Amino acid sequence: MNNIKETIKALCNYDSMKFIVANTPRKIKEVEDAAAAVPSPLIDGMPKIHNNNAHEEKLLHAIELTDVYARRYYAAVKFIQWFEPAWLHLSDDERFILTECYMTSEQEQCIAIYTIMDHFSIERSSAYNKKNRALQHLSVLLYGVTA
Repeated sequence: MNNIKETIKALCNYDSMKFIVANTPRKIKEVEDAAAAVPSPLIDGMPKIHNNNAHEEKLLHAIELTDVYARRYYAAVKFIQWFEPAWLHLSDDERFILTECYMTSEQEQCIAIYTIMDHFSIERSSAYNKKNRALQHLSVLLYGVTA
């Protein structure tokens, strides 16, 4: 396993996992409310196809969707519990560097080294060295060793 690559993947996934943790309970509640709702009959004169199992199918779909959301939520919570202590252990400068390099849009990532150079008033090679040291430090905090 390449711990540096895995650390980069974790950095890229961190915001998504926080989003999942923040929004999934609301999504589950919406699915449960929709499953429990009884639709009003439409009186529009159009012939209807009668499905005796429509309500059961709707409930089964809601249960399946809730299960998917719950598994996704559980995985995101586990990820956050694993990642955040290491992330918070980094210095503010290390978090700034890693955020600029890996947790921004692709356009911003293209200029991340220049942003780091300006922020610390250093040359390009020093900015890359700082980025590599910060990444190495997070990798050690997450996995214990680097490969």
